[in-house]
Amino acid sequence: MPIRKFILVCLLFVAHRTVAQQTGYLQMSGMVLSSDTSRSAIPYATVYNRTLNIGTYTNMDGFYALVVRLGDSISVTSLGYKDETVVVPTVNGDAWLFTFLLEPRAYLLQETTVYPWGTRDQFRQAFLYMNVPDDDLERARKNLSPREMNFLAATIQNDGAATTQSVLRNYQNSYYYKGQIPSYNIFSPIAWANFFNDLKKGKYKNPDKQ
Repeated sequence: MPIRKFILVCLLFVAHRTVAQQTGYLQMSGMVLSSDTSRSAIPYATVYNRTLNIGTYTNMDGFYALVVRLGDSISVTSLGYKDETVVVPTVNGDAWLFTFLLEPRAYLLQETTVYPWGTRDQFRQAFLYMNVPDDDLERARKNLSPREMNFLAATIQNDGAATTQSVLRNYQNSYYYKGQIPSYNIFSPIAWANFFNDLKKGKYKNPDKQ
């Protein structure tokens, strides 16, 4: 029984090869790689049979598989590489392994200037009514104008000297209690005694009320 199965498999294989040779169809497969030293795979490259008008594309690993006939022209194209075309030769069997090596190609595009205006009339109108921003010198002159300085003097509560003294005083207090818990007058018995003495003396009374 095993001998019969072996003979049957051999007959099917021979018949398949005979049909393939008679019809001329075979399976073409292989890789599409870059021709530089890296030999990196080229994914999504187009493999096209110009004779039968059918095609496919490579997977992420650069592998492809396509049904072809003897004498068909097979071309491979990919953005950034030069096109490659081969003719299917006469091979033994119904399969042909072929690796495409594509040469990298650089594209030199012409300079293109993009304008936000659709027509020349729109450009003319935008140029005439364009609001030119002030430069650094003009902004400095506006900020140092007498009107601006008077406004700042009337609205700012402390001048530079008072602000400096306040900052230095805060630094002094933070350094005095550095590494320990700061004291608060609300917990000081002396402060409470002074408060009650001032309260008895009437220092907190409103002079407008009798």
